[in-house]
Amino acid sequence: MASVDRDSLPQGPRPATPDQPDDRPKLAGLVLCGGASRRMGVDKALLEIDGEAMVDRVARRLQAAGASPVILAPGTPGRLGPRAEEQVGDDPAYGPSAGPLAGIVAGLTAAHAHDADLLLVAAVDLPHASPDVFKWLVDQWQGEPALVPLDATGRPQPLHAVYATGFGGRIRSPEAPEWSILATTSDRRTVSARQVIDRRLRQGERRVMPALDEIGAIYVEVPPELSKSNWAENWNIPHPGWG
Repeated sequence: MASVDRDSLPQGPRPATPDQPDDRPKLAGLVLCGGASRRMGVDKALLEIDGEAMVDRVARRLQAAGASPVILAPGTPGRLGPRAEEQVGDDPAYGPSAGPLAGIVAGLTAAHAHDADLLLVAAVDLPHASPDVFKWLVDQWQGEPALVPLDATGRPQPLHAVYATGFGGRIRSPEAPEWSILATTSDRRTVSARQVIDRRLRQGERRVMPALDEIGAIYVEVPPELSKSNWAENWNIPHPGWG
């Protein structure tokens, strides 16, 4: 992913709102595991760490964050063999190798069918995906289309993020300098994030960051006590930790 100027991103953190009722969103999880693993030579989703397949490890971490159900997006359902989790496939209309956005659309559709409010998304090559970071993101969510954490270097991590499953969303008012001042826009009340991404994929646009810009994603700095972990470490090349 190309580097991003963190100062150009709409960022948090937002102030606490103690008078707001505790209405916890319902969570679903999604493991993006449809990559071709060309650099690996084998399917990284099935590589094991301490006797546990990567896909199972990341699914377990999403469950620990409170996601139920956890859904797998292997590109083609059944590609990884029989598994306990529900599996969703990429829409053939997107063409071959449609990338992570195709899995996110399929996951959002499935999560919406389960009446989930938020979809916790993690790529299968993030073996240290953090339940604590996901829980923190859920606590920050106030209806935005997506909350994307920045890692310790300021790099956005859209494949370790939370996405709203329904319609609508809230973005910063262009007139407001403070991130905490939010305005509802009519277009995001009638068009969901998954519809926007679906349209872009049908147009042949597979880049993640421009899609996030269009849906109005918000980028948030992870608290120091959480950013010290290696939650964003990507194992997409051979790694000595595999056994």
